[in-house]
Amino acid sequence: MGSHQCVLVLVSITLALLLSIRYVSFVGLITEAEPKLIVRPSGLKYFDVAIGDGESPVNGEKVSVHYIHYFAPPGENVTAANYGTVGMEFDSTRAHGRDAFEFTVGLRRVPRGMSEAVKSMHVRGRRIAIVPPHLGYGDRRIGVVPANSTLIYDLELLDVQGLDQKLQEEEEDEKTISEEDEDK
Repeated sequence: MGSHQCVLVLVSITLALLLSIRYVSFVGLITEAEPKLIVRPSGLKYFDVAIGDGESPVNGEKVSVHYIHYFAPPGENVTAANYGTVGMEFDSTRAHGRDAFEFTVGLRRVPRGMSEAVKSMHVRGRRIAIVPPHLGYGDRRIGVVPANSTLIYDLELLDVQGLDQKLQEEEEDEKTISEEDEDK
């Protein structure tokens, strides 16, 4: 056997061994066989695929994320071990070269569970979030997503852009109105 063939055999064996002790999910991520699942008091569950090294957002700050959005049928028990086999993809910013998605943390423009999951991330981090129905779309059917579905997000926090200027202006207007009312 030539030296090139020996190297290929060793690489193949090493790769096979690594894959046999690792969990490979449907989103193409390699994580530990037993990812550390965090369960928040709200019911949100998540585990980090990569912990970022940048800043974390706070309520009112605009963020930029890439995501793949899945849903699991109502009543399906979604865990860190099975999330990759029960979810059906229905939206993604990674597909077809779409731009990153921007939203303001803490506002109700995205499901509450998505905002809560991003809030404790760091820039350049990647997380799988399992969002129960009451933090997702609830009892409403949204597009192809049935009512009472568990949402699953593969999130990557790209940037924290600071306080949302429009939100700051609205808050300043409310303060001005409150101050005027106090003067009367």
